[in-house]
This record gives sequence, structure tokens and C-alpha cells, in this order.
Amino acid sequence: MLGGSSVARVTAVFSLTFKTQALLTSPFTPYQVELSDEVLRLRDSFGLTFKEIADRLVEQGYKGARGGELGPESVFSIYKKRTRRNARKTKQVTWVITDFRTEIDSDDSIE
Repeated sequence: MLGGSSVARVTAVFSLTFKTQALLTSPFTPYQVELSDEVLRLRDSFGLTFKEIADRLVEQGYKGARGGELGPESVFSIYKKRTRRNARKTKQVTWVITDFRTEIDSDDSIE
């Protein structure tokens, strides 16, 4: 069209795939979050051994799974599971765009 204007609609069509393990975490109960937060704090901030952590948590009234008493093995398990979970949640997401194409409709009836 000479000296005038025209309208075109451009549409992008593509496939988007993303890969992450952050969605694969099962939720912790509020008690599990509180307990694992305390385990991480005592281990990472104060460098306590798992036995020292277990002793301190028992003194504070914490219980293990299914109401049992906390021992060093349980504390180690809590620590290991929580650190793995945190690592999964902070892992980078991989995005891949494939099959990208544009479609142009230059019909003058487009407003």
C-alpha cells in the first residue's frame, strides 16, 4: 500500500520446556520445619555434634518421628534430609525454547 498504512498481526509459536527438582519436595509439617530449623541452626551456627544436638533437643522437649526420643542418628537423618531438600529447592531451573516460529497475517481487515 503506497503512502498509507497497513496492520499486521505477528504471532509467536513455540514450545517451552523447563526442568527442575524444586517441585518434587514433599511438604514438611510445621513441627518438622521447627525441628529441622533448630537442627540446622545448632549444627551450622554452633558446630555442635549430632549427639550434642540430640541431647540439647531432648532437654528442650523435642521428640523424634512418631513421638520417639531423638538420638544422634535421628538428628543426622533430619540434618541430611533438610540440607538435601534445601539444595533441591535452590537448584537452578533449566529453560529450553524449541520449535520457535512466527506467523504473520498481513490482512488489511485486522484492526
